[in-house]
Amino acid sequence: MRKLLKAAALGALLVPAVLGGAAGVAAADGPAYAQHSAVATPWGAGSSHVMSGFGGWDHGERGGQRMDRGDSGPGYVAGDRYAGPDGAWAKATGSGFTPDGDAYHFDTFKAAGPNGAVSSFTGAHS
Repeated sequence: MRKLLKAAALGALLVPAVLGGAAGVAAADGPAYAQHSAVATPWGAGSSHVMSGFGGWDHGERGGQRMDRGDSGPGYVAGDRYAGPDGAWAKATGSGFTPDGDAYHFDTFKAAGPNGAVSSFTGAHS
């Protein structure tokens, strides 16, 4: 587990060393923002993303529930992924509104390595 934590710490350092950049995005129903960065080295690879706005994008599936942001209001999602020789991890945080106008928030974390795996999900939905 110590190696996995070291891998996570290395991923936190690698991901900001971006090869990608920020990009402003225009959506038909309001302003939007998207930023993605990725890096690959001999020690591992990582990626990071942030999206916010009023567009028709969705956050994907979190904890078995589809988290469509739809066109009901503002939405936000940020996440990171890292994979290396000692394991891999992914985390994401998001909030927004479903197409029906219900508010939601989630935090998710998944990790796997030679000594085991862990998964955590916290969510709220109105």
